[in-house]
Amino acid sequence: MNISEEQYRQIYEDLDKVSPVLFDCGMICGASCCDTERHEDLGMYLLPGEEAVHDRDDPCFDWMVDAAEDYDFPSSWTGDVYFIRCHGTFLCEREKRPIQCRTFPAAPHLTSGGELVLIYSDADVPYICPMIASEAELSTAFLKATLKAWRTLMGDQRIYDLVKQASDRRGDEVKVIWREAVTDAGAV
Repeated sequence: MNISEEQYRQIYEDLDKVSPVLFDCGMICGASCCDTERHEDLGMYLLPGEEAVHDRDDPCFDWMVDAAEDYDFPSSWTGDVYFIRCHGTFLCEREKRPIQCRTFPAAPHLTSGGELVLIYSDADVPYICPMIASEAELSTAFLKATLKAWRTLMGDQRIYDLVKQASDRRGDEVKVIWREAVTDAGAV
């Protein structure tokens, strides 16, 4: 099943209602994760189908189209992949942030037992995120919404394969920051 534009829009809406912390964490680091003036190569690949919710003429982003086969994407990723680069923090419209910006500093991880959990992102970035470095306590509402979003996204085999590939590289020696609570009656 491919994630539809409507599903992406719903995920965006759900994630707009939460924040990792109760303050603007960008105030701590000068919004390093969005600072393309300081970090020229900073940007990200959209998830498959996510490009449908963005306007390529929007002045917030520069777009590049690459062939999935030319990069280290799972074999299920074929054809075009879309890399976007922000025009910097001064043009940031938070409601347009891609999924992986919305769920940062958390990242999905599949344990060897197949459980989807959240860890602090270990993405190779040209800055140090103080939230990750300090292992800041993240909002429960944010973590719940993020796990729910990734669970939906992984209904798309390509996204599942991406998360699995990254998880296999990490192995199980990761610090889990959120997992769904399980009771005798099942998941809560």
